[in-house]
Amino acid sequence: MIKKQYSTEQRIVDAARSVFVERGFAAARMKEIAGKAGLNQALLHYYFKNKDLLFERVFQDAVRTFFPLIISILESDKGIEEKMTDLVHTYVDFLKANPHVPGFLIHEVTQNPNRLTKFLRTEALPVPVKLIRQYQDGVAAGKYIPIDPIQLIVSVIAMCVFPFVARPMIQTVFGLDNGAFESFIENRKDQITHFIINGMYR
Repeated sequence: MIKKQYSTEQRIVDAARSVFVERGFAAARMKEIAGKAGLNQALLHYYFKNKDLLFERVFQDAVRTFFPLIISILESDKGIEEKMTDLVHTYVDFLKANPHVPGFLIHEVTQNPNRLTKFLRTEALPVPVKLIRQYQDGVAAGKYIPIDPIQLIVSVIAMCVFPFVARPMIQTVFGLDNGAFESFIENRKDQITHFIINGMYR
């Protein structure tokens, strides 16, 4: 019985993820999600009372997969240059696979900041101590310019996320079709990496 319940719930979450990616949060409809999951709306609402709760679950599943990957990169024994490369490539690949996440973050930051803060606190995400220490040691040795490591991390995140948030604008302004945009994103991984690494050195 427990196995059947899990299977139904996961089927709903998988269907919702597909609809959110295709439609976006605002245009997604519970009726469409129910149909894609092969359920009636009454059963869908039994598991998730509204679209907000369902979107939150989809987001949480994505983040709980993503953050351990990022922390493992930042806290590894690799050098900072390798960490920045791995971080950018992993983050962009995650956003390509989960294009609904940036939109959800913006929605939560503007509409439900307390809920997002509560979720992040519940996850107890660790501070990347090893990365911070590595960079501070590099500054002390005269290798890197004195940048706040937190500023560095936030800058990497911003450069990775922005094209996904601004995709319609970027495609319109630069005349990129979907294929050209995908190529742009692939090229951007190396461009961001080079920009960040070159900007760290004295």
